[in-house]
Amino acid sequence: MVLPNFMCIGAQKAGTTTLFDVLKNHPDVFLPASKEAHYYDIDDRYFKGLQWWSETFFKNYNNQKAVGVITPEYLFYPDVPERIHRDFNNNMKFIVLLRDPVKRAYSHYLMTKSRGLESDSFQVAINKEAIRIKNGDDSFNHYSYTSRSFYSEQVARYFKLFPVENFLFLIFEEDIVSNLLIGVNKVCDFLEIEKFNNISLVRSNEAYLPKYPSINKLLYTQNIAKRIIRLLIPVKRVRDAFSRFIDKNNRKPFFDSKLKYDEYRMVREDFFSIEINALESLLKRNLHIWRI
Repeated sequence: MVLPNFMCIGAQKAGTTTLFDVLKNHPDVFLPASKEAHYYDIDDRYFKGLQWWSETFFKNYNNQKAVGVITPEYLFYPDVPERIHRDFNNNMKFIVLLRDPVKRAYSHYLMTKSRGLESDSFQVAINKEAIRIKNGDDSFNHYSYTSRSFYSEQVARYFKLFPVENFLFLIFEEDIVSNLLIGVNKVCDFLEIEKFNNISLVRSNEAYLPKYPSINKLLYTQNIAKRIIRLLIPVKRVRDAFSRFIDKNNRKPFFDSKLKYDEYRMVREDFFSIEINALESLLKRNLHIWRI
């Protein structure tokens, strides 16, 4: 049975897709074809057991040294660390990408807006967040803008179970945006695999809005239409390709997508000034880049 020996556990909207796109081209790394091989965060999958997980996502393994998954929800969902520890004890390496908490929250907000699920302004949305995320799994997933950016509590859950040396922390602004090659080679050192000499990667994450929000809402929430599509198109990869096609052709540019600096400062002071201090103490790392 093939299982991972490393996990990138998040955070969402902090460069995990970029890391996936780079590492999937490394000859010593195996990653499932689907970036997010969800298992520990979805009860229905978790209770199917490790054999199911292995056969579903790792069947194409070909003797690579580093076997991994990149699943950002693993940092946020509170039951996940204990479940991983139960299966692997201390025999797991973790990569954690962290981004300026305000900008991560805002990027999450733009993603939800692009899916046709958000009509409020950013400020209104984060003020409603605490009430919203109590309304079931979909709301917890889509509207947890600031909640996912409180990293210290999430990291602390892992530190209670795993040794600190099992973790590599990367800062999005320093290790992904400013110098991707250096950041990725930190990962290679951590995984004890050969470093990259260069990286050719062009990614475009420009914000967009749906032309027809009701269509994207059907794509990204649980509803009867999706259940019917599952019956009509039983093969998941075909369904996924169909969803990507619909999403891509239902986009229009979102030109006013930048968070104004005054609003950024206000959200940082109101929500995250204490959090940044707490994370610095936990990681023993200066995060001045998030105070500029």
